Amino acid sequence: MSAEEEKQFIEEVEDKSQEDDPADLVLIFKNPYTDPDKGLLCQLNSWMKEKEAKQFYRVIFKLHNKETEVPLLKQIEKEIDPLIEGCAKDGWVNLRDIGSSIIENVFKVLQDHLKLEIQLFYSRDCDEIFCRVTCSETNLMAQAELIEYPLQFKKQTMDLQDFEQVSPYGPFKKTESSLKLYKRYDGMEMETSDSEGTLFQYKDRERIVWSIIKSSIDLANLQTEGLLTHVLVLHRKKQLDYLIQDWALNKNPFKLQNIDMLRDYFGEKIAMYLAWIEFLTAFLAPFAIISIILGIMFYAFNDEDDEDDSLSGGEVTIVILAFMLPILSTLYEQFWLREQSKLAWRWGTTGIEVFNEQRPRFRGEFKIDKITGRMKKVVPASHWTTRKAIGFSVLALFIALDLFCVIILFAYRSTLDQRSWKVTAVGVGNAIEIKIFNFIYSRVAKQLNDWENYETYNDYNDMLTLKLFLFQFVNCYSSLFYIAFCKGNFEGCVDEDCIYELKRQFESIFITNFCLNLVEIYLPLLTTKYKIWSEEKRVKKLREKDPNYRIKLTPAEFQAKLSKYDSPLSDYMEIIMTYGYVILFGASFPFSLALLFFLIFIEIKVDAWKLCTLTQRPYPQRLHSIGIWLQIIQAISFIGAGTNIAIIIFTTDAFEIEDTKNKWLIFLILEHSLVILKIVLNVLIPDIPIIVIKGLMWSKVQVDEKLYGKFSDVDKWRSLKNLKFEDPPNYQKVTTDFKSIPFQLSN
Repeated sequence: MSAEEEKQFIEEVEDKSQEDDPADLVLIFKNPYTDPDKGLLCQLNSWMKEKEAKQFYRVIFKLHNKETEVPLLKQIEKEIDPLIEGCAKDGWVNLRDIGSSIIENVFKVLQDHLKLEIQLFYSRDCDEIFCRVTCSETNLMAQAELIEYPLQFKKQTMDLQDFEQVSPYGPFKKTESSLKLYKRYDGMEMETSDSEGTLFQYKDRERIVWSIIKSSIDLANLQTEGLLTHVLVLHRKKQLDYLIQDWALNKNPFKLQNIDMLRDYFGEKIAMYLAWIEFLTAFLAPFAIISIILGIMFYAFNDEDDEDDSLSGGEVTIVILAFMLPILSTLYEQFWLREQSKLAWRWGTTGIEVFNEQRPRFRGEFKIDKITGRMKKVVPASHWTTRKAIGFSVLALFIALDLFCVIILFAYRSTLDQRSWKVTAVGVGNAIEIKIFNFIYSRVAKQLNDWENYETYNDYNDMLTLKLFLFQFVNCYSSLFYIAFCKGNFEGCVDEDCIYELKRQFESIFITNFCLNLVEIYLPLLTTKYKIWSEEKRVKKLREKDPNYRIKLTPAEFQAKLSKYDSPLSDYMEIIMTYGYVILFGASFPFSLALLFFLIFIEIKVDAWKLCTLTQRPYPQRLHSIGIWLQIIQAISFIGAGTNIAIIIFTTDAFEIEDTKNKWLIFLILEHSLVILKIVLNVLIPDIPIIVIKGLMWSKVQVDEKLYGKFSDVDKWRSLKNLKFEDPPNYQKVTTDFKSIPFQLSN
């Protein structure tokens, strides 16, 4: 690009203004240009081999292994080799030399080939180019039909059966009869009877526009090489203001979340998390009241000096909780499975394929995939085996380091008077140590996962979740396991009963964690303020050279500075580890269920404020369940059946059993009985309600009939298709009189 052309392009970009209404998507590119006089500095400076550069350029525009008939793409194909050969130095090409050409061609493809409306402008410090992308309703319909995007039908009648309450979802078809079937929406994305309303909510537009762009541009590899920094989904002011007032700032503690509205705004993945946490809160509410009653009993009727062999009031509460918690956790899992299936039915995500495409950050050599015939990155099979082994070795090292710190804390604790306030201080120190290790290892685990180089999002997320859970399980619970089951043998406990120390340690960790979790809301806020402050500092210097630089941030620029919220992984982990404290060791602290209820109630409010004001709007991913988290909850539940029974047998002297063999015998009987009861409850409570099964079957029939004209009545369908059965050649009819059938056995 000549200096004159570059100057003209910059002027055209700067003339573009940001409109008030948000686009469907915003693509943010690194600035590929250099103009010291205007303060423009190239942000790209990586090298690749000449052959790799040519291949990379073709992959970006999906020009590998195919003959394109699109004139624009043909022209781009012709320009690639001469451009790269002209930029090559000793067989190497710098990305900044071809970056401007790639980005310009991206804009051309978006506008001229994909027929998307785009607007371009520089960020105020000119280090990024913002590309606002908008798609017309007509083009949305064309792409929706191409990818068979599911839309929900209108309700046909008012008098409906229970299984007809959820209107069917069917692939979009752009025919006159089909268009009358689908729901339409107004400016606030509420269903309307107006035939002029839009067929697509904003979440639908984002997904469809994303698929349009990806059909001709490889966004993943643009991100991998750093040309594309963000794909931004913008907040919509009217809906966001309503959510803030009705959800984030609502002071009514008994008002339930509008899960369907949250699903429409944030997508099914985030909404499923929010529904899960609300369901847990509602489920815990009655048990929180029971927990308070048991807590009062524990402190009011617990006589530690009573020498009677009968159970004291405190011991009774421990025994009740030890049996109640495993059953409670099983009921919660099963009832959530049912609720989860209802939500998937309501949202049309039952049985959908999980988002499992190749990750942008996946590193490998471009080769033709023999199955799909497409170019993709591949690595040797031994690649993951070696790296996973190293990754889990690092995990083992961190676990060992964590256990070493716990041993040091307890070595110091053993020198203290066990009824002193210093013991509580050690418990608080343990809670802080847990938080510090969790923070450090979460960063290390992410780096390890990136280095291990998983190909798909599913593999990446599942392995990251597994690493974090295994470490945090040891980190969070090791001190409690030690006090409950080991300390009595190695150090001894107060009055030979470790339950008092276990209760104090549990209180210290649980309450300290609760206080530290409140810091969560400030971290995204401080991060955003720092980013804006850094940019304002840079803009101030640029304005000294040229006073025409903008001071005010556009809405898209401001939202790009917010923290990302791609996944609720850390929120899931935080709640589940806290849930684990109660399910594993809650018998030692009777107020545990009440505290868990209060903590999760606060978490809902924190998450609401964070999602509405402190983070970028996440891409609305479709999802049908909470995934691997359910297996983790179930694992904690089964372990809890053992730990709670072990607490009343080994940690307390509730049953006054002296003989170790008898203790083990009673433990095994009670623990196995609880496990069997849990399995029976799993079998007796169906995972999917009958109404969902009926609703899904009815929906399929409705889609077949109304969208495809395929009737469930086979004879009617055969008649409509004019498919008649005919007599076979040389067919001779036989008598159908039952009495005249010959009684003869064939040889």
